[in-house]
Amino acid sequence: MKYDLKGAESGLSPPMCTGTYFLKRQTDESSEETIRSESVANVFTEGSGCDQPEGHSRENLCPNGDIKPTVATQVFASLMMEFMQLSIGLAVAFSGITLPQLTNPDTDDLFLTPLNQALYGSLVFLGLSVGCCVVGPVMMSLGHRITFLLIVPISVAFWFLLAFSPRVWVLLTSRVLIGFTIGVTSSATVVYVIEIAHQDIRRALSGFLLLSRQVGILLTSVVGISNLSWREMGYLYICVTAIPFFGLIFLPNSPRWLVTRGRVSDAEKALYFFRGKHYDFQPELKAIVEQSENSSRGTSNYWQQLRIIKEPSVYRIFCLMSFLILCVAFDGSYSLTAYLVPIFKTMKTSLDPYTCSIIFGVVRLVGTFFFLCVTDRLGRRPLIIVSYCVCAVCLAACGGYFYMQESGSAAGLEWLPLSTVYIFIFFVGTGQPIVIVLSGELMPTSFRAVGFSMLNLVAAIGMFAASMTYPATAETLGQHGAFWVFSVVCGTLALVSTLALPETRGRTLEDILGHRSDEPVET
Repeated sequence: MKYDLKGAESGLSPPMCTGTYFLKRQTDESSEETIRSESVANVFTEGSGCDQPEGHSRENLCPNGDIKPTVATQVFASLMMEFMQLSIGLAVAFSGITLPQLTNPDTDDLFLTPLNQALYGSLVFLGLSVGCCVVGPVMMSLGHRITFLLIVPISVAFWFLLAFSPRVWVLLTSRVLIGFTIGVTSSATVVYVIEIAHQDIRRALSGFLLLSRQVGILLTSVVGISNLSWREMGYLYICVTAIPFFGLIFLPNSPRWLVTRGRVSDAEKALYFFRGKHYDFQPELKAIVEQSENSSRGTSNYWQQLRIIKEPSVYRIFCLMSFLILCVAFDGSYSLTAYLVPIFKTMKTSLDPYTCSIIFGVVRLVGTFFFLCVTDRLGRRPLIIVSYCVCAVCLAACGGYFYMQESGSAAGLEWLPLSTVYIFIFFVGTGQPIVIVLSGELMPTSFRAVGFSMLNLVAAIGMFAASMTYPATAETLGQHGAFWVFSVVCGTLALVSTLALPETRGRTLEDILGHRSDEPVET
């Protein structure tokens, strides 16, 4: 598929300067590929301020390298995505904070049996897996913007269902449905931010996006220590979930998605929105078009995109990231979050379990913020290796405490479980975002929407399995055995990252996908 790089027709496009482009054409002269440049005429919109006065060059009017892109619109778009990621944190942490109310035998409200407790903590991840299956074709067909405008009201409706649940089965069903909506947003929001962000701030915006999920977990812990019932917490989350809808109305689609649909003029307008009128974004547009042309080969629908996974380089990266994401699901963080207050009660510390849960959320939030501060200095790969090595040691130590507690020899070590859990969750907050960011960065543009949704499906199935089986694992192997299993998983994740992960720091998406670096992307 070839694209016309000429700007939108006069009256439709925003004021901008469109320069000269060079499009690749392949010929078979003398059995060799030759590249012929084709000049595309400059397009100046009437009254745009880019008309060339006599005696002035285009470089004087539209400087290329001296002006940085505007960040306000990119930050605004990222903020809307952050609200949706915050809702994911609310949904994931909701069970761990509200289980004590729902398992109180003296309650006048709904009461959960042991089987219902396991379902209550894990069904949100089952719904998330279904959402990950749906988001790929929906996002391919409708684009990010329409997908968001549809899913936010649906999510609000499902929180209403949870807050007014008259029976246990309705409550459990609402958890599945809420999980479905966060399955859609968890994929779409990360892909959208990665695709609209300029390379200079892509790491920061994607990092703050992941930080907001931890804010949601912390907010749930803070609300949990209040006197609000689980139903009143549901009412509060209805309001929080609805907030981004009003900002989404003003956002355009991703320019990279628009290019894959052949809508280069709309992509040009989207880049104008995100980069500003003074920035020359045309080289970026050219790189997006060329990368899409080189990798698409007819990928205009979901199933055509899905076939790209057969390419060896894409297949290897997909398998690598699937394994790492599955390890992340079983690293212990999601099981702790789903059963947070009950687990803190088993530690028998002097602190109130709800207070412990708030500290847990704060430490995880600080860990993710630390990731934002150091990832561009240390790189993705070293940071994830160090983080999960520390996680493995902390979980092993915490498992050792539980083993000594069961044998009655843990006297004087009451400080150990909380200390190790907090150090663990700090480094989880540092390491987990790297896996998510790499999942978006390493996928080709023409496969990113489908590939990222498939990776989220793997993550959701893993999180469901980890949360559903945790009570049985703790009962069969003991609390210490469950933590030792988590420790082995973290060690495996660190080892595989050492042997197989590439480094993407300081590289544009097109550079990463074009392998124009000393560091190979293939593994």
